[in-house]
Amino acid sequence: MNFDWASLEEKFQGDFAGVVDRLEKNYKKLYTSRVSPDLVSDVYVNAYGSEMKIQETANFQVSAARTLVIKPYDVSIMDEIVKGLQKYHPEFSPIVQSDHIKIILNPPTEESRKKAVKEAKEYLEQAKIGVRNIRKECMDKLKKDDQIPEDQEKKYINQIDVEIKKMNGKLEAIFSAKEKDLMTI
Repeated sequence: MNFDWASLEEKFQGDFAGVVDRLEKNYKKLYTSRVSPDLVSDVYVNAYGSEMKIQETANFQVSAARTLVIKPYDVSIMDEIVKGLQKYHPEFSPIVQSDHIKIILNPPTEESRKKAVKEAKEYLEQAKIGVRNIRKECMDKLKKDDQIPEDQEKKYINQIDVEIKKMNGKLEAIFSAKEKDLMTI
């Protein structure tokens, strides 16, 4: 049985893409100086007898830098949307209009920006743990295969370590960009 480096490398790259995707999704939920529909992507609404994601019940529009307009597909569930927003984001003060809900966010304070950077660092650490787990999984697969010559195994380990350094560099670059975005007034 020959060791299939190409399939291991492909899986490795796919797993890393998943780590980056999760990190970027988590970063979208952090409030910068601009509002985004991603800020409420974690909100669930009790509608029609079940819990639904807010995206399934309403349309979103950013009408100004700090104003998010939520227009329910069915105005009869507007109260449930407001309850969901207040449950998941008590810091929001939804303003109910005739057929839509407005959320006007205050500019982030120095304290809230620092808190968001701290959260971003936590997400970065989770991503780095994910990368370490990917490395461990690859190393375990290499060690399991008894038929790989020692010099070839060292070459593969070196390639994995080079990729890990690149991956960690990419994660750090994503964090640095987000940190800059969060600290910008």
